[in-house]
This record gives sequence, C-alpha cells and structure tokens, in this order.
Amino acid sequence: MHRVQNPGTGRWTSQDPLGFAAGDANLYRYAFNSPTDLTDGSGEDILLYPGPVMGGHCHVSIVVYDPKTGTGVKYDGAGPGGSSANGGGPSGSGGATPLKPERKEFTGDPDKLFGGAPKRVGLPGGVLVDPGPLATPAQQQAALDRAFDSTPQIQLYNAAYGPNSNTFANVILLKCGIMVGEIVNPKTGNHVSIPGWSNTGPYFPKKKK
Repeated sequence: MHRVQNPGTGRWTSQDPLGFAAGDANLYRYAFNSPTDLTDGSGEDILLYPGPVMGGHCHVSIVVYDPKTGTGVKYDGAGPGGSSANGGGPSGSGGATPLKPERKEFTGDPDKLFGGAPKRVGLPGGVLVDPGPLATPAQQQAALDRAFDSTPQIQLYNAAYGPNSNTFANVILLKCGIMVGEIVNPKTGNHVSIPGWSNTGPYFPKKKK
C-alpha cells in the first residue's frame, strides 16, 4: 500500500496505515515533519519495540506488521535464562539453558499489543526503521526469516555490554542490509540506551590473513 502526498502541504492525503504504531500522533504528517533527515517510502516499515527488563536494562523486539491483513511477526533474541522474555537464570555456559531466539506470529495492532514496553522507557510507541529496498511486509518478513534462521545466538551473554538479545536483533537487521546505528526518541530526539546493540563483532569475526 502506497499513500499519495500533497506536494503543496507536504502531507499525506490519507492516514498512516500503521496508525499510532508509527510513533507519530499526527497520522498525516510525513516522517515526523523531518523530510531532510527521515524517509517514509511505504508507511509499512519495520518497527522496533524497546522495553525495560530485569536489572534496569532494555530489550528490543523487532516487529513486521502488514496493516492490510492485520497480521505480523515479532522477533526476539533470547535472555539470560534462555527465554526471549529475559527471564532469570544462568547465562550461556556451564549447563545453562541454550539461548534460543523466538519468532512469533500475531494478529492485531502491534502498538496495542506491544506498545506498553516502549512507553516505559519514554517512547511514544514502536520506533520506525527504514527497510531500504524491502518495500513490502512480505519482503521484510522473508528477509528477516532468512536472517533469523541462519543466525544462532552466541551463547556468551553479557546483559550490560553484549553480546545479548539486543546484539542478536541488530545482527539479523544487518544481515537484511538494514543499518540502525542508534535508536532515537522521535518526540524528543534523545538517544535510547540499548545495551549490547552495537557489539556485533562476535557475530562477524575477522578472517585471518
């Protein structure tokens, strides 16, 4: 689904098909009114849902949602107890539960289902990600499924610095050609601290010469 933009006002002529899940209270505004910094090619982009977890840390879920069907898929890296919900337990070695990432299909508005988590870290809802050439939800899901299936989560686990569930999430985005250097609150412009997000080195070891 593509929307028509009014070049005179710089607004879309119809509401964002993601509704308030796009993170903007103005459903007609283009790219949070920052067209020089952001793009919104389809209105159906991938969403990130950061939320607080045990120990004062933050866990990020990746969501792909198709507003035409009202369905989507949620991807999570595993927490220290082997659970994507970041349950307690031993971490990654010495007989610990294997760290198994989780992929779940869902039906319904993702911001109603998962929007409570980002609000607890000061975000208005899910954070939009530019999917680059992955223009449709089907393309986005297919690419993420391939990356998810081909990426076993590293068993070493460090909640504060990574690798951890956030590292895994960033890695599967990178494998899809999607680069998210940092997560920014669209309302305030403030950086959201995501432990382990950028510590992707263990997943991409340098080849020995």
